[in-house]
Amino acid sequence: MEPHAPGLSDRLWYGGGSLRSATWSGGAGLNWLMSNITSAEDGIEDFSANQVNQIETYRRALAGGNGRVSLARVIVPTDGASPVQAAKYRKYAEARTPRTKHVHGKNTIIAPDLLGSTEEIVDYLLSNQAFQASDDYLFELPFEFELDDWKHILHQLATEIGPKLGWTPTSS
Repeated sequence: MEPHAPGLSDRLWYGGGSLRSATWSGGAGLNWLMSNITSAEDGIEDFSANQVNQIETYRRALAGGNGRVSLARVIVPTDGASPVQAAKYRKYAEARTPRTKHVHGKNTIIAPDLLGSTEEIVDYLLSNQAFQASDDYLFELPFEFELDDWKHILHQLATEIGPKLGWTPTSS
């Protein structure tokens, strides 16, 4: 790439969700970002099992061996939410859950949103095979929500969920 920017190659990410994209991005030496939509492949319809398969494929294909894998998910913590917010969050997740129950088109599958208490979310992340196989987590904010909801989610991430997953803020 021109002009040369020191360290740029270490900061490049490719978003993918298939064995083909895993092989390509690993072979290109790019970091790999996976999200809540992926492909059911090799006869596997379980979302996490597919992502583990793709992560293993990516790592085998890595050129240079230094790539990182980040998993992105929508999380909606209910701890500390007002009763109105908690009801809104449950309704949001319930409306989105049916799309996670079947394969779309040829092989597209969608992960359920992570809705629950801090403890439930942390337990899920610590026991989920795809999250354990990844290097980083990227938590997405539901774009349908409002500023107060985003503040609530970010506060729970920074003060409860992140620290329980081993994250510490950088000192300024």
